[in-house]
Amino acid sequence: MKNVKLIVLTVSAILFLGMGNLNAQEKESQTVIIRVFEQHRGTTSQMVTTNPDGSTKSTKLIKVDIGSFEGNESNSIIVQSEINNWKNQGFTIDGLSSQSNLVGAITTTIILSK
Repeated sequence: MKNVKLIVLTVSAILFLGMGNLNAQEKESQTVIIRVFEQHRGTTSQMVTTNPDGSTKSTKLIKVDIGSFEGNESNSIIVQSEINNWKNQGFTIDGLSSQSNLVGAITTTIILSK
């Protein structure tokens, strides 16, 4: 009888610890990084999205005319759609940065997590 109690106690402990590990995995945060490269001249404008699993996808954007900002509206809609896609999956925006450089590009980085 003592061995049965010991076995039941051992199995219960293993199951309890297993459930704790499962909950820890569920609470592991996931991060998405969206980088937007809007070029005024030179190479093609694009948006690069890094998914939580580490895979990336690239979306071509329109090169922005700095004088009239032509093309900016189309790019904004594409970026907005990508952000909304991730927000609908439960992600929230953690941070955003934007930088303009002398090469003629604006780089925007958006970080989402859940």
